Amino acid sequence: MSAPFFPVTAGAAGRFHTVRPLRRRLALLAVPMMLAAAVASASPASAATPGGDPRVPATAGRTTAELTTGWRFTKGDPAGARLPDFDDSSWSAVALPHTWNDIDGHDGVSGYYRGAGWYRRLVTAPATGVGHLEFDGANAVADVYVDGRPVASHKGGYSRFRAPLTGVRPGATAVVAVRVDNAPDPAVAPLSDDWVQYGGLYRGVRLVRTGDVHVDLLHDGAPGVYARTALRDGAADVSVETRVANDTGAARSVEVVVSVTDARGRPAAPVAASRIRLAAGAVNSVTRTVRIARPHLWQGRIDPYLYRIRVDVVRPGAARSSDTVVQPLGIRTVAVDSTSGFLLNGSPYRLYGVNMHQGREPEGFAVSRAQMARDLDVVREIGATSVRLVHYQHDAYVYDRADADGLLLWTEIPFMHKSSDDPAFIAGVRQQLRELVLQNFNHPSVAFWSIGNEVTFKEGPDPNHVLIELSALLRALDPSRVDAYATCCVADDDPSVGYTTATGYHRYEGWYFGTSDLFGLWADANHAAQPDKPFAVTEYGAGGSPALHAQDPPPSESPYLDPPYEELQTRFHDSHWRQIAQRPYLFASWAFVLFDFASDGRDEGGVQGLNNKGLITDDRTVRKDAFFYYKANWNPDPMLYLTERRFTVRPRTVADVTAFGNSGPVTLYVNGVSAGTRSPDAYHVVTWPGVRLAPGDNVVTAVSSAGGRRLTDTVHWSVDPQ
Repeated sequence: MSAPFFPVTAGAAGRFHTVRPLRRRLALLAVPMMLAAAVASASPASAATPGGDPRVPATAGRTTAELTTGWRFTKGDPAGARLPDFDDSSWSAVALPHTWNDIDGHDGVSGYYRGAGWYRRLVTAPATGVGHLEFDGANAVADVYVDGRPVASHKGGYSRFRAPLTGVRPGATAVVAVRVDNAPDPAVAPLSDDWVQYGGLYRGVRLVRTGDVHVDLLHDGAPGVYARTALRDGAADVSVETRVANDTGAARSVEVVVSVTDARGRPAAPVAASRIRLAAGAVNSVTRTVRIARPHLWQGRIDPYLYRIRVDVVRPGAARSSDTVVQPLGIRTVAVDSTSGFLLNGSPYRLYGVNMHQGREPEGFAVSRAQMARDLDVVREIGATSVRLVHYQHDAYVYDRADADGLLLWTEIPFMHKSSDDPAFIAGVRQQLRELVLQNFNHPSVAFWSIGNEVTFKEGPDPNHVLIELSALLRALDPSRVDAYATCCVADDDPSVGYTTATGYHRYEGWYFGTSDLFGLWADANHAAQPDKPFAVTEYGAGGSPALHAQDPPPSESPYLDPPYEELQTRFHDSHWRQIAQRPYLFASWAFVLFDFASDGRDEGGVQGLNNKGLITDDRTVRKDAFFYYKANWNPDPMLYLTERRFTVRPRTVADVTAFGNSGPVTLYVNGVSAGTRSPDAYHVVTWPGVRLAPGDNVVTAVSSAGGRRLTDTVHWSVDPQ
């Protein structure tokens, strides 16, 4: 059975109208959010004056320059590397994104380099205004120097941070040196992991130029503009808070101008402006509210409608903005319900999809945004309505793209497997949570903030007091979304799962324990025992190698220790999805995982250094059979796919032949002879049992049609009886 979209309640053209509240207990989080751009910048062309309002400058006030090339790198920790006259001529020339673990991180050999690496580059300061270096991610601890002076230090490998380009004359060139260290650090999460901690400047770096009075760039790496929206009386009141910084040595007066345009660039609300005066070196906040009449809702994949908010900081009498931040705005509400599941804009909306790590082979974490775009194209192809971003903050592009594609996201900090009572560690996970929330505060795609993952998995200090502290911090930072936690391997009602509104459980029946058919029994028992607790299945999956095959592999007590036959992986997912689809009280489900990924400590079924639970290989070259199973169930576009296409040399002349299809009846031909016509079942699976194959080569073809279009798929098998 397909799991169709549950429509949100909306009037004509998706316009907002009042939704009758549900009677049952809701964990309602109803403040819509706006989309945050990866870099809060705008070109003059993209920042045209809304409706010609004279208060909005015609020219935007922020520019950015990508610092992709021109870097020199060395692995190690040479003395004096921060100094401007240090001789780096023997270092390697590299371009960003870059990691020093691109080879040893996934070579299948236990252990990889974890230590320091240095990057150096010349940077020219802006001729006017002020400059900041913006780092999208440096794993895991980074220290930044400008002409030998320390200007920033950051702990945590997955969030954005900025460094002021201080002490450099306007238009002058300076040496920027960055020390990055991915060695285990008792103050930096994660203390334990199941993926490779790729070291380096593995995301983008850029120079941001603004006027000397500007939107605050040093507020936890966040955009400095935060929108909170309330729906009332058929309208949306958007409260826009802007943090403004004065980097001059004297008091300054500026006007903060807020404007909103719709998806076609037309004014969507009256312009709002406030004049403020800032002391020298001060940072002040100003909030203005704009009203959008009859707002067009952001409705997930059905209609991911986005407005755009522009904030200008303008000096009196200036024709050009001192700083401009442009961000899209998506208006929506989110909630979870213990009976109806996930609610988007007040109505049930089925969340199903995949977990996704950010790495790939051979690049590791040093992936380009073009590669990220192709990965998200695959998410769209499979038909997912949601993605769980594991187990850390992902690149800003992923959140931007999710907003535009209508994906709902679960995103979390890397507080994983093990806790600590060290005050520095607790301060560190608090800071990572602040950065996750504030940097992504405005994305309508983000539905769930998670405070951790499987924190009780390994022995260590009791994590409960840290979970309590993080839960309280999360609610203070953003009470508008669903606060959540993902758990494994403890009792379903363990205290660790009781601090957040929603819980995600990792379930691996049929892989690490038991048999797949036990999943539904567990889910129903947990729902009965905790009827008011909204919960999801945050992970379920099984290993699968496209190079290993077996005809009718028998059940095993420990499948994860056996060869990871692709056929077993497909069987696992077929069983689990059938059970998940029948239980609407599950507010979401995410298959683990979309792509195989490097995991240095793993050795399962003879496969070392790789978690091969992916539906696609880590180099993106092979879509496994299970991928097409979900595509048939989630993507309504007509398709037909024969399974076991890589099982080319077969041991028997009799085989069950299976196809996945979401069209009408399917006819199977073996060597040109019909083996019968059958219709797919409710889960888009059609099987011809006991099909006769000839010794030697066989051509097996499935044929169907949809909307007048012929669908075919063919596999080539050779029978070699043993």
